[in-house]
Amino acid sequence: MSDDDDLDALEACMRRKLGALQVPTAPKFSTQEAAIAQRLLGQDNAETLQRRVHDGQRFRAKPVTVVYEYWFVDGGAYSMGHWQLARIENGRVTHQKSCDHDELLADVGRLRREGVTVREFKVGTSSSPTTRPKAVGGRKSFAERYGSLKIGGGR
Repeated sequence: MSDDDDLDALEACMRRKLGALQVPTAPKFSTQEAAIAQRLLGQDNAETLQRRVHDGQRFRAKPVTVVYEYWFVDGGAYSMGHWQLARIENGRVTHQKSCDHDELLADVGRLRREGVTVREFKVGTSSSPTTRPKAVGGRKSFAERYGSLKIGGGR
């Protein structure tokens, strides 16, 4: 038997365990079983299953939504910058990687062929990744900050 056969048998056993979960207590998984449960149910559902308290309710898995987002990070005057690609599962970033433009295009193409939603996260209003968005200044003049404050000291 190979390692793949052992992993497939363990995964089938986990499917049976997860399918038969109707007891009010939280199961105790080994680290390998927890990783397989996370792959089968998603990270949120696996954590919910591990955190369950003795409340007597059945475990109901929530649907898992996976979206990929990418954006350009400007490197400033000393660097060319790079692209970030993040996997977002149920609103939480689970994996993030830094890559160059060619690698990003290959990854985005592969993900779109798999049918996964991939979108660009635009920072600022400019559509060009080479221009840096203007920062909104937080400095105010004394008159703007305090209005018509009169400093009087004396008579």
